[in-house]
Amino acid sequence: MATQTKQRGTNTSNKSAKTTSLQKPQLASRSSLIDKKVVVLTGATSGMGLRILENLAIDGHTVIAVGRDPAQSREALQSARAQNSNANIEFCIADLSIMSQVRILAQDIIDKLKKLKINHIDVIYHNAAQMTKEVEHTYEGHEVQWATNYLSVVLLTELLHPYLKKSEDARIIVVTNKPSKKQKLDLRDIQTSKNPRKLYEYSKLADLMFAMQYNEEFKEENVRAFAVYPGNVRTEIAQKHLSWFRRWLDKLSKKNALTINEGVRTSMYLITASHLPAKVVLYHNYRPIMPCDYALSPFNRERLWRATRNKLGLEQTSEIL
Repeated sequence: MATQTKQRGTNTSNKSAKTTSLQKPQLASRSSLIDKKVVVLTGATSGMGLRILENLAIDGHTVIAVGRDPAQSREALQSARAQNSNANIEFCIADLSIMSQVRILAQDIIDKLKKLKINHIDVIYHNAAQMTKEVEHTYEGHEVQWATNYLSVVLLTELLHPYLKKSEDARIIVVTNKPSKKQKLDLRDIQTSKNPRKLYEYSKLADLMFAMQYNEEFKEENVRAFAVYPGNVRTEIAQKHLSWFRRWLDKLSKKNALTINEGVRTSMYLITASHLPAKVVLYHNYRPIMPCDYALSPFNRERLWRATRNKLGLEQTSEIL
């Protein structure tokens, strides 16, 4: 497999145009892309993750993709290489609901970077997510959705942080839900709630809060975190975990939903754009949008940040999570 070389330096002719919140940005054409990214992509075997993987392969970026199922990962790799036979893609296998596997995954990613003779990561795109029919807990004691959708985001980012810092313009991207002024996160309810839908919503709100607080904690570094709300996209994430009635409702709600191609466009923009407005975290349809009131509270964000790091053994605090 060919080694991916990152090109440094400023190209003023291609980077002069700035995106505003009122104007749909012009994405670079595939023939004009200059800076090739080194991207870690979780949840890369289906839905939007697979489409992002295929798009990155076409554009010639280096991708270390993560899947949970070996067979699906092989199929995703074949699909990406069908788009570009020279695609520079490696696959790692891990169950992101298990934190011990997340730690092994981080080392696997580092080993693959060394094999490719790459010393940095430009983008971590946290796409992996689970939506369960019932509340389930792993043998480590974590609720499955909370662990997969949120805890793994924090832990994997922490473990790969030294490689992000070596990039000139590193980005962490998380996927969140549509902001609502009524959204709140009850930390003590995470371990006791019997409502799987509520726990899923908690995890997506926590992802948004993580991105916002990350930028506050590491504001002196050249790494920025972003959250993207892709909209109502026609994917199958919930189908196998829902009752027949909920599956029917889900299909009905997606009757006029976005296609997967439409759903990934803003994500591809966040991954590849040369300029992004300063201090903007949350995006939808290429445009900055306002987070919910709960996430805007520095107190709420810092409380979640400290409690999470304590739970993962990254920091000591008295907060319970």
